[in-house]
Amino acid sequence: MSVASQGHRRVLRKAGLPLAVAALRLLAVPAGVVAGMVILAQPAAAHPTLVTTLPEAGYSITAPPEEIGLVFDERVTVHEISVEGQARGDVETSEPRVSEDGTRITVEPGSPLAEGRYTVYWEVAGIDGHDVSGTFGFGVGDVTAPTADPSVAQTPGLGPAAMLRWGLFVALALAFGGLVGDALARRRAGMARPDQALDTPRPWLLQGSLLGVVASFGLAVHSLGRGDILDGIVNGSPGDLIESSAGRLILVELAAFTVTAILAAAGPFRRVMALALMVVIVAEGLRSHVQTEAPPWGSATIMVHLAAVTIWVGALFHVVRTAWRWRRWAGQARALFVEYGLLALLLYGVVVTTGTTAAIIMLPALDSLWSTTYGQILLVKLALVAVVTGLALAARRRLRRPRAAPAVMRLTRVEWPALIAVLAASGLLSSAAPPVDATEGLAYPPPARGATVRLGTLAGHVTTGIVASEGQLELRLRLPEWDPKVGHDFDVSGTVTGPGGDEATLDLRPCGSGCFVSPARWGVGANTVELDVQAEGWTGDEATFEVPWPARDAQEIFDQMLDTMDDEPEFTFVESVSSDSTAPPGFRSDGMRTDGADFIDLQPYRSGVINAPTILNDDDDTTEIGFAISAESIYVRQTLAPDGRLLQETLVSPNHLIERTYSYE
Repeated sequence: MSVASQGHRRVLRKAGLPLAVAALRLLAVPAGVVAGMVILAQPAAAHPTLVTTLPEAGYSITAPPEEIGLVFDERVTVHEISVEGQARGDVETSEPRVSEDGTRITVEPGSPLAEGRYTVYWEVAGIDGHDVSGTFGFGVGDVTAPTADPSVAQTPGLGPAAMLRWGLFVALALAFGGLVGDALARRRAGMARPDQALDTPRPWLLQGSLLGVVASFGLAVHSLGRGDILDGIVNGSPGDLIESSAGRLILVELAAFTVTAILAAAGPFRRVMALALMVVIVAEGLRSHVQTEAPPWGSATIMVHLAAVTIWVGALFHVVRTAWRWRRWAGQARALFVEYGLLALLLYGVVVTTGTTAAIIMLPALDSLWSTTYGQILLVKLALVAVVTGLALAARRRLRRPRAAPAVMRLTRVEWPALIAVLAASGLLSSAAPPVDATEGLAYPPPARGATVRLGTLAGHVTTGIVASEGQLELRLRLPEWDPKVGHDFDVSGTVTGPGGDEATLDLRPCGSGCFVSPARWGVGANTVELDVQAEGWTGDEATFEVPWPARDAQEIFDQMLDTMDDEPEFTFVESVSSDSTAPPGFRSDGMRTDGADFIDLQPYRSGVINAPTILNDDDDTTEIGFAISAESIYVRQTLAPDGRLLQETLVSPNHLIERTYSYE
């Protein structure tokens, strides 16, 4: 069996076409009674068809979706639903939820989706047990320009998220950094003379831990409300957090801070508290943007970076508090600052190294530093680090003097708030959407507004579909070997001729892989769209569409056809199948006999869920309608008798053009 024949059979079955077509094509058995027997013998061979999606496949939406949904034309069993971002990698989602009738599947993103393009991969099993898989794409955010600048305003709940994450980082500094600062102070106190009687202040372990509990609880509520804290409090369920890894990490952080607070109130369990706080740092590394971009080194980089920053800030705060208590013994205070200075020098090198590494991972290009919101926040953070560096160097020079403690304390009173500002910038960076590489293309176009006319045909090997809407023509192209991640090379041009004969050239602009969009003015009546479609490595051709305007809804007519054909006892249809519009059909049948129920059961539109059923032509004798199943790139054109019976039908699915005529005796 040839590869072409195998691909031919798979596509026919996926589109829901009669198995007789594939069987006759492969075995070259004359059509007729045998064909009818094949059809009648295997009515359950139609596999599930993806009839619609949420968001709509191939389009952009302005706000992140609360859920991602797939609707099939029959009950299915879910094997896999996964989501991948254009530059973010795998997206954490909840476990799939299936409706009671088994036809609708939904998943919820673990956190609001950043601006960019997303691909949904799905695999299900139908009633017949056969596995069917596929993909669809959608976009979030700006649809008219490269998705390189996710602005602050487009990230839901960014302000509260940044404040809460800042509070969490400060909590880590007070608690985790306080433990390190306390160790330094206790070590120096142990080296003092007996007459100095140096005592050390208690680190702010309890205060920091309680702040961490509040911040992590706030982040949990923020996540439950998808950016709306009030909604999270009113409508959120703790069980929802367990369904995503981001939610589980927040719960881990809440538990770790709670344990630390209890231990801090109970007594000096410093090692256990340090271990619990390290759990928070690990959790932050696992949920970071850098981890998404470059696992697993991204998470390790953020863990080291966060640990170094919080020790730098928290230890300094405790050292300043201790030096103030030791102000009568200036020499000891100066010695404590010297020891902290050596540690701070090491921490500074770690912070700069890991921060630079994270920036290289996250920024797609150097100009992203000043051309994107994320990069601008990073520049502010770098400026604050530079200020802290200057203050630290000035303090180090002062430490050379015998009585340097008072001057150093004045400098550290400025250095510590600057470090707190660094943590604020870190909180904003960890919450804001990182930039997307503009070279990866434009987002999908927005969904068409108002009534639409959806038509399709085969141009050479290229499945060519159009969507005519108010003021716009959208063109969708697919090749036989289709990969949504690959930018296929198309050369497309075309014109629109109105009912009065006025011709206008289409200004077709790319809007994603195989997607083009152009302004279009539709005249009242029949408009002719003529396209020249070429694809590198494949045969192209011209395609012509007649677009009636304004669009007239044909849902009732379609429903009547479905009911009429389902009740039809027996009829005959003749069918031809082409995979290249420039070559003769690869298959022709003399006539196949079947009954309506079995025939409808094998069609891709059998569920009745279709896109934009439109009246194309109508007179006293016949009515012509057209519609699409956009998620599967299927386009159907039907000529119907007044009683709703099919007379002629053209069905276009990826790489196949099927034409049928029907007769009733």
